Amino acid sequence: MRPIKFRVFNTAAKLMYPVAHFGLKCDGTKLQWMDGSDENPNFRFTYAFLIYMQFTGLHDKNGKEIYEGDILQSETGLKYMADWHDEGSGYLLVNPRNPTSIISWFNANSCGAMEIIGNKYENPELTEPLLVMPKKKK
Repeated sequence: MRPIKFRVFNTAAKLMYPVAHFGLKCDGTKLQWMDGSDENPNFRFTYAFLIYMQFTGLHDKNGKEIYEGDILQSETGLKYMADWHDEGSGYLLVNPRNPTSIISWFNANSCGAMEIIGNKYENPELTEPLLVMPKKKK
């Protein structure tokens, strides 16, 4: 079984953080996280500024943990994004410039030769649609 891990992107600060554990306030209205680091043992944010990403259970060719939203590059230069698929109950590799374009199911064979080059939150330029130049009229 894979470990259940999360990381969080703070949209206000534009920073990525690991998540040690989650917590709910007593009134049940605010989801908070604490990073659990020794430097900031009580460092918390409320959910309004956070985007949570789950660990896929897989690693890239360098042993780096792959989280949903990560952009991977194959040895041939093709780019893929790890994305959760509700209907299939699993992670897929999708075109980062068109997330509705499913490329393949996500597994150790498909990502073991790939390298993480960024993620869709810290590197939004990797997800921008390619501009297609119109053909010149003759």
